[in-house]
Amino acid sequence: MRNIVVTSLLAAMLASCSLGSPDAEVLKSLESPDRRYAVLVVRLNHHATVPYVYKVFVLEAGDTVDYFGDLDVLRVGAIDGLSVEWSGANSVDIACVVGKVYKYYNYAFIDDQNFTINLNTRCTRHPE
Repeated sequence: MRNIVVTSLLAAMLASCSLGSPDAEVLKSLESPDRRYAVLVVRLNHHATVPYVYKVFVLEAGDTVDYFGDLDVLRVGAIDGLSVEWSGANSVDIACVVGKVYKYYNYAFIDDQNFTINLNTRCTRHPE
């Protein structure tokens, strides 16, 4: 009887973690001033008992990227109040990052172009 209960619990746990393939949703796409490049903010859903993961990518406009790969310049656990803007032809400002920062690169290379990624984790909160 004990083996049946343990087996049933294990099967239920495995089923809850395999509710489907993970998916991604592009929340924001912002072209550079010269329209040659883009910044994407993507939410990843792994359909498990883990929170969403948010990634920021810099890529050539019109290109595709593997959202589940490692080409992101920023990976965070929350994006409440997140601001992403081009501050120049080769510079991206990301502001108001709160929560856990899992990964951050302050640069990106695309072909022969070097991009600077500026991160500001200070947020000005307004009373509600």
